[in-house]
Amino acid sequence: MPAGTSLLEAGEACGVPLPSGCRMGICRSCLTRLDAGVVRDLTTGDVYGEPGDLIRTCVSAPAGAVHLDA
Repeated sequence: MPAGTSLLEAGEACGVPLPSGCRMGICRSCLTRLDAGVVRDLTTGDVYGEPGDLIRTCVSAPAGAVHLDA
């Protein structure tokens, strides 16, 4: 996947269904628990991630290997 591809888009491309709604990070329907790894928020550029964090898959891109509780 190209850099900047959201986790939601990557999941869909691989046939892995993830929850979604507005696809802009506003409705928070895409919240998924992060099991491992860190993500980059595509709206702010911030990199973060602790096991158990709830992340928005539609506006988060992997910053390395990521495992979701999906």
